[in-house]
Amino acid sequence: MKKAASTLAFLLASPAAMAGVVFQMETAVSGQEPQSLEIAIADNNLAISGHADGAMIYRGEEQAMLAISHADDAYTVIDKKGVETVAATINPLLEQLERMPPKHRAQIEKMMGAELPGAAGPPAETSVVNTGRTDTISGFDCVWWEVEENGVKLREMCVTPVDNIPNGDEVMTVVGSMSEFYEEVLAQFTANFDFAMSGNPFADVGKMDGFPVKTRSFRDNALEAETVVKSAKAKSIDPSVFEAPAGYDRRSIAGIG
Repeated sequence: MKKAASTLAFLLASPAAMAGVVFQMETAVSGQEPQSLEIAIADNNLAISGHADGAMIYRGEEQAMLAISHADDAYTVIDKKGVETVAATINPLLEQLERMPPKHRAQIEKMMGAELPGAAGPPAETSVVNTGRTDTISGFDCVWWEVEENGVKLREMCVTPVDNIPNGDEVMTVVGSMSEFYEEVLAQFTANFDFAMSGNPFADVGKMDGFPVKTRSFRDNALEAETVVKSAKAKSIDPSVFEAPAGYDRRSIAGIG
């Protein structure tokens, strides 16, 4: 009886599993070995894992992202408040750099061994076009779309209808929420400045009629990376998937807490 009571107490105290979707994916960067990734989505949360050095969690209700570093046993919280604090400090510096004479700017870039961020400038002209080309990827029927910026191809995606994805409507809601989060965060900066957030993995998906099961990214018209969905299955997901690992140090992008 005591054992049964203890088991019941444990179950009641444990967070209930969430109904969600798990994607098994493979990504290959030009010149590197392919890497397996897993994306779990449930209850307006998204987690990407599989990298040996880290993982990423997006929590829609909180409008926050956790960048996890396994090497440092730490995670960085990226939220709107923290980004606003960073932008208030960095934007004046970026504006000073923009006004710097080209010769001095070149000297600093040479010393740093990296190109300094430039002014944000006018918005780029982006087009998202349905090519009409059809394909079948990992059993998913899909149509190829192309994304161009100022006439240069950035990405091509083979998009399957939402109905082909388990819990497709929920998946698209989370994807849309995360894309908006990226845009709002990057809009805080007055320059083309990447502050340690990787590129939006679902950029422009909201403009297409479905979910991409294969994505090819290009740089200077050459294939740079390719990501393929190997499977998508409805599963019960433990809430801990959307939490930082126990014992990891919490950091803020603003350097506070």
